[in-house]
Amino acid sequence: MSEAAESAPAKKKLHNPLHVTIMVVLVTGLCAFLLHNGTDQKYVFGILLAVTLGMLALEKINKAILVLLGAGIALLLATWQGIIKGGEMHDGHYMPTYIQMVDWGTIGIIIGSTIFVELISRSGLFAWISVKILKVSKGDPFKLLICFSGLTVVFSAFLNNVTAMIIVGSLTIVACKKLKLSAMPFLLAEGIYTNIGGLLTLISSIP
Repeated sequence: MSEAAESAPAKKKLHNPLHVTIMVVLVTGLCAFLLHNGTDQKYVFGILLAVTLGMLALEKINKAILVLLGAGIALLLATWQGIIKGGEMHDGHYMPTYIQMVDWGTIGIIIGSTIFVELISRSGLFAWISVKILKVSKGDPFKLLICFSGLTVVFSAFLNNVTAMIIVGSLTIVACKKLKLSAMPFLLAEGIYTNIGGLLTLISSIP
């Protein structure tokens, strides 16, 4: 490892709960103040979205925590402003509207696919497939793109598109790490080809 790499300071994550709490209070207070003074709701929620995306770009807070906080603030403000109406009673239990709006089927597929991919990746299957694809493409990025795009179409034709993208995306990241390439162009192409594969059969679905 070069001296420059060793001397480069590592990015520090903001894990201090006090700092996170202060940030949440300030953002919530600002949005509530703007809404209370008659500011258009779309501008307020636009500001909240911009702040969330800005913090994501800075990478100072764990992304999952940041997204949950942003969504929680938006949900709180929307409920306060009456944008989200009250829930309904189901089998004697109160069910808030935002719970009913969640597509639990998609969430179940994502969780199940993630568990499946994690177990398979530990077996070394993804690494083995990546090596085979690298041998076929001979390390040529263009041939590698064609291989992964074709694999995406095949998987998307017979699997749910979310599952196909998780599997092929894992293969792509492993292969790109071996070649020291950026995985972003490959993932963008796979996102396009998964829609094409989803149109081929009725088994799959269009995301």
